[in-house]
Amino acid sequence: MIDAAERIVSEEGVSAVTARRVASEVGVAVGTTYNFFDNLGALIAAVNARTFAALAETMSEVTVEGRATREVLLDFADRYTAFVHANERRWLAVFETEMPADGAEPPNQPTVDRLFATLETAIRAHDRRIDDKLAGQSARGLWAAVHGLLILSAAGRLGAIRLDSVRPTIEHLVKCHLAGLEELVKRRKDGDQLPMF
Repeated sequence: MIDAAERIVSEEGVSAVTARRVASEVGVAVGTTYNFFDNLGALIAAVNARTFAALAETMSEVTVEGRATREVLLDFADRYTAFVHANERRWLAVFETEMPADGAEPPNQPTVDRLFATLETAIRAHDRRIDDKLAGQSARGLWAAVHGLLILSAAGRLGAIRLDSVRPTIEHLVKCHLAGLEELVKRRKDGDQLPMF
């Protein structure tokens, strides 16, 4: 059933996934779907978990040791962009799905934390004065900015900038982000009181 739902998401988007449609694809009665999943959301969550696992595998190929921070961050962004370009509907499904209503940790949070850890390691290596708190804030801010660019370019909301041409904009973003970090740690050293991100 997960295979069928994943295929529907890949071809038509998450809104096309219904219990009836999945059951039809698999060749079972509609009610059979609920023998395996409590509800449709649980089935979609299983599809999203696969997407996150595939993304994590792609991003795990990014190495930090012996590389300049800018190179690492652009490698991370390039791999993320390539994954989105190749799996656009599956990727969008992850962010179109509602978060747990009970305030519980999202099921893919451990994977997200591992992805951020790679970014944080690269950012700390950029300047020894960058502490864990600043590295964490920086990693999340930079990821959110890149993610926003990809969301907007995928939706055609950035004019001529599309998923296949967004790289120069991301490169500019990374350059400015690192320059801002350098200025921040410099002013901190000089005793200036600057607001955090």
